[in-house]
Amino acid sequence: MKPDIISETNHWLVLNKPAGMVVEKNPWERAVEDLVLEYLSGKQKKPFVGIVHRLDRVTSGVLVVAKKKAALKNLNTQFQNRKVQKTYFALVEKAPPSPSGHLRHFLFKDLKNKKALLFETPKKSTSACALFYQIMDSKSDLFLLKIRPETGRFHQIRAQLAAIGCPVLGDKKYGAQRDYFEQSVALHAGELIFSDPADNKRISAKAPFPTNKFWMPFLNTPNIP
Repeated sequence: MKPDIISETNHWLVLNKPAGMVVEKNPWERAVEDLVLEYLSGKQKKPFVGIVHRLDRVTSGVLVVAKKKAALKNLNTQFQNRKVQKTYFALVEKAPPSPSGHLRHFLFKDLKNKKALLFETPKKSTSACALFYQIMDSKSDLFLLKIRPETGRFHQIRAQLAAIGCPVLGDKKYGAQRDYFEQSVALHAGELIFSDPADNKRISAKAPFPTNKFWMPFLNTPNIP
């Protein structure tokens, strides 16, 4: 399996991560990091693969990987300082209470159950999380949401949408009723805007929707990747 490369320079590459695959190299299964290393090994003798950020196993979409240590440091700083703009898209089973909105909660990471717990007010060991959402389209009892997270907490988007009664399609962990695909939910990282470490120019990297029966009806929706 080869990585689905969206764009590439001497300093970084952007790929469209498939749902169902973990990002980081590990002893138990093939990961995105393995695919990128194999790809770069065919082009250079000692490739460097720097994991800048992560997407959940169940999530698909745009992922940037550094090809040089300096680029990794630069991109890490951009993410830490919230200089990277992230746009996600989700298919949900129910319409949100309003066509668009701003959600703010306090999130506790339940390590034992690998789940995010949300509260309306601050509690011990919680972190603030927030996102904007907008309904983009609806077809066949599914609603397409555009999501711009302000923070990058564990399972944040999945938990916050579930909190307003709109779990992501297939996300049984957070209350979804309908099936999707194994080890996948209908959450897609559609666009990432960051500054090129080489010249500081703003880069917009977009990953097209998955081409399965759930996403296909939305491929002609305006203002999507």
